[in-house]
Amino acid sequence: MSGRQRVHYAPRSDEFPDDFPQRLDRLRDRSGLSWRAMARALGVNVRALYRWRSGVWPDAAHFLALLEFAAQQGLLYCVLESAERPGECGCQRCDRSLPASCRVTDGESGEVAEAGRQWPMAS
Repeated sequence: MSGRQRVHYAPRSDEFPDDFPQRLDRLRDRSGLSWRAMARALGVNVRALYRWRSGVWPDAAHFLALLEFAAQQGLLYCVLESAERPGECGCQRCDRSLPASCRVTDGESGEVAEAGRQWPMAS
């Protein structure tokens, strides 16, 4: 034996939501942008958005850009089932548009940190 270990990778289709095209439509609709403007904001060609709408999954980098865009717009709930709509908790000091697993609040400054970035809290 050569000592090399063979790793088999098989993507699991159940990890990506079947209703992603509808979620993408909802995000675009609630953002108020045209498909072209949304593509520009994401840094992708508008044809990529059309492919995603037809069922082609975005790669990891594009999906991350999509999540960041949604979070910046306060529309993460359009893309992720686990995200709550902003203000649903009734708290003025937290941002419920981020899923709990991504949300860390600094108690002193009231800022929400996500993935190494600082998101200032709205007053």
